[in-house]
Amino acid sequence: MLYFFGSSHHSTDNDFIFLKQFQTLVNVIPVIAKADSFKSQELLALKSDIIYNANKRKVTFFDCIEAIDNVS
Repeated sequence: MLYFFGSSHHSTDNDFIFLKQFQTLVNVIPVIAKADSFKSQELLALKSDIIYNANKRKVTFFDCIEAIDNVS
């Protein structure tokens, strides 16, 4: 499942409540909507916010690199 984080500069509690419920059913790939409209520092801050909140709430995202390594 591609999960698009909104174009705001921070993630919300509702994002992670939703993701927590679905992570057991499907692989979740986070996507930042309109990422090209952010300045590089803003994008880095949003990525850090998403990672911090995901770790805090024990939400896991699909690891593409690990999946590729497991195939070979």
